[in-house]
Amino acid sequence: MTVGIILLMAVVSGLIRYVHDSRSSHAATALATMVSTTATVRRVGAGERQIPSEELVVGDIVTLSAGDIVPADCKLLESRDLRIAQGALTGESMPVRKDAAALLAAGARDTALTDAACLVFMGTTVISGSALAVVIATGRSALFGGLSRAFQWQRPRTRFERGMNSTSWMLMAFTAVTVPVSMLVTGIASGDWLQALLFGVSVAVGLTPEMLPLIVTVCLSRGARTMASGKAIVRRLDAIETLGGMDVLCVDKTGTLTSGVIKLDRAQSMSGLNSSYVLHAAWLTTLIPHTTSNPWDDAIVAAEGDSANDTGDVQVEGGTPFDPIRRRATVIVAKSHHRADREHTGGSDISETSGAGAGTSGNVSRIMVVKGAVSEMLPRCDTVMRNGTAEPLTDRLRGTYERLMADKATHGYRVLLVAQRSVTD
Repeated sequence: MTVGIILLMAVVSGLIRYVHDSRSSHAATALATMVSTTATVRRVGAGERQIPSEELVVGDIVTLSAGDIVPADCKLLESRDLRIAQGALTGESMPVRKDAAALLAAGARDTALTDAACLVFMGTTVISGSALAVVIATGRSALFGGLSRAFQWQRPRTRFERGMNSTSWMLMAFTAVTVPVSMLVTGIASGDWLQALLFGVSVAVGLTPEMLPLIVTVCLSRGARTMASGKAIVRRLDAIETLGGMDVLCVDKTGTLTSGVIKLDRAQSMSGLNSSYVLHAAWLTTLIPHTTSNPWDDAIVAAEGDSANDTGDVQVEGGTPFDPIRRRATVIVAKSHHRADREHTGGSDISETSGAGAGTSGNVSRIMVVKGAVSEMLPRCDTVMRNGTAEPLTDRLRGTYERLMADKATHGYRVLLVAQRSVTD
């Protein structure tokens, strides 16, 4: 009877764990199926058609266009204004330019493979342009597959598993010592060795926690159901206890658990006050013609809102778009009227004619606006607008602003500075 009860508890516990693991695996497989990718391939005798990415082989010719996920490592044969987001490999949110005409640098050992302009890699995304490429590596042979192999290791035991194993071994050791001793003492004292054997078995049963596996499994399953109601799939029940013991969770950036979209938090004057004029000046730098979208510019345009559609009074006369090397964007614009803004909370007016005298022709003002990284912008500025007044940008103020930007960076913000000056020719 006792043996039957113990076996029943073990079977029920194992069955509950098996059912949960099966359901979790099926749910994870269904999610993976939903995000499966296809590739547009050209094959001799078959023309151009869509196939699952898993069916690609080395030598296949694939076509790439905006929005596609690169299905394998490829060498570009043709390209047109091709920009690739390599955040999945490098963590950088800025797209990089790829060109079929570029050559692989010979002997450049210090150059990362992802910097090769004529190569595109599995798992990256086409932001703009189009291309024709030949597959040179697939699956585990691709760069992305090599990275996944580098991170494969035997799963360490969780704290919960180590604790359960430690408790089980302690009980087993205690039972292994207690049962023979109790049998021996009882047999010598009573002379009835059969009774001593039955007493030893009773001691062993009493020391065995028959309900422990069932109780633990039921509790963990309840936690898994609670997680499922929050749209989180727990594939292993043992992970519940580890998750519950977490204080800090660190994850990678760039679309792993987020949407990977940059958003503008606020636009401020150098006085620290919210300023729609600063936002408008930054928006002017987004008017530079370019062949690909820029996540920083997209965030600024989205924050500018309806005003971003009104370009009737603005004429772009020249400019250079933002790039990761120059780290700033420059635009020269002529405006047919003077837009002014009062800093929020009651600051003084700041207008396009603030600071050095603006270049004007009739009612048209011509200004140069530059937007870029703090390290690129501060050394190029000699004046700062504070409370509507142009002040010399002294070394003391530079140090103050550098510390302010560093503090914002520690809180997860990426800071861009906007500067302007008048243009007379």
